[in-house]
Amino acid sequence: MFSQRSASRIACWAVALLMATAGAQDFREVNALDTAAHIDMGAYLADHDMVYTRLPTEYYDGLILGNGVMGALVYVEEPNRLVFLVTRSDVYSLSEEVFPHRKPIGRFVLETGAAIDLLPAQPFRVRIFDGLLEGTLRTGSGEIEIRAFIEAEREVLTVLTRNTGSASAEWRFEGDADPQPTNLGRNVGPYFVGPFETAPPADGRERSAWFFSLAYTEAGQPAGDVTVAWDEAGEAEWTVRNATIAYNRNRGIDTRDTALTTLEAARARGVETRLDRHIEVWNEFMSRRFVSIPEKKLESFYYIQYH
Repeated sequence: MFSQRSASRIACWAVALLMATAGAQDFREVNALDTAAHIDMGAYLADHDMVYTRLPTEYYDGLILGNGVMGALVYVEEPNRLVFLVTRSDVYSLSEEVFPHRKPIGRFVLETGAAIDLLPAQPFRVRIFDGLLEGTLRTGSGEIEIRAFIEAEREVLTVLTRNTGSASAEWRFEGDADPQPTNLGRNVGPYFVGPFETAPPADGRERSAWFFSLAYTEAGQPAGDVTVAWDEAGEAEWTVRNATIAYNRNRGIDTRDTALTTLEAARARGVETRLDRHIEVWNEFMSRRFVSIPEKKLESFYYIQYH
């Protein structure tokens, strides 16, 4: 049995605990508000931007763009190819009999009329706060200014280019129609590795865009299909190129129709409207990710992972 004195002590401790908890909550809220009010995240994150004064020549070192679903690695294949290797995070092996792996999709290539100098006219920079890649290629016949982003809310890659001098470039897609043509001849643990089976790809032009469609199988069973679609148009002094990837795995969607519809919607919204909205959403997203780490390299790694 509790005495009256014990009950009084318990009541006092309970009141004190509630007051402390409420105070801690108030303290957290005040500090959260102060952080948002006093830290210029744009300026703070600019110090962590990925800046390339020499262009990478391997995809392992490539510039990173992404929104969590669609991503791209950007690098140079000498002498005159700027590559955007594209992927989707949900396009991977799910079979219990096949070693888990990401399925290659393909890459876009900006092929310039003259050789690319690996020392760019303006450094290539991925602006972490804006989710935007910017830089200027130097070629043997002039310069090519580049801006690129993957929309924060949609799976659309947009690449804008503007040429100076007599610089020229062509844009095309190279699909991985047969990314693993033979059995690797070995097992990894309980898994069978390869071959990576695909049906013959379908490609063509439809609804003002080009498309590349591919169906996958794993161990002889259907394993989804993917369609990459892209378009190109002039807007003022810029050339605007949009691309998207649609994927179906037991969802019953027509990937070609989905991809082409996505591009039609992107064209209807216009590149400036889409870029403004992308930056607005990305700024808001990154403003809620503030972390301060004493080791600058580790802090940069943390912020870069959001791409």
